[in-house]
Amino acid sequence: MEHEVRIETSEGEAKLVIGREQFPLHDRCWDIELVYGNRYCLLTFYWKGEVKLSIRYKQGRDSLWSKIEAFLLNAYELFRSAAPTLSPRLV
Repeated sequence: MEHEVRIETSEGEAKLVIGREQFPLHDRCWDIELVYGNRYCLLTFYWKGEVKLSIRYKQGRDSLWSKIEAFLLNAYELFRSAAPTLSPRLV
């Protein structure tokens, strides 16, 4: 199943939009996990403990994957800035 995924900001508040669902990031109902491996990356977004978005992709040099990687890393940084008390967890 494919959905449009974007981050919207208005009046200083950010929300993640996946298809028709909207997740306000100022609510503390979310969690994010970013796994950056040698060949693959995985970004998972949880809302109230439920997986709402999971993107796994192979690292590559083509421009499409570079754009996806930039989006995911920017999203991760935005999530981190929305919750500055979070600290990375090594597994």
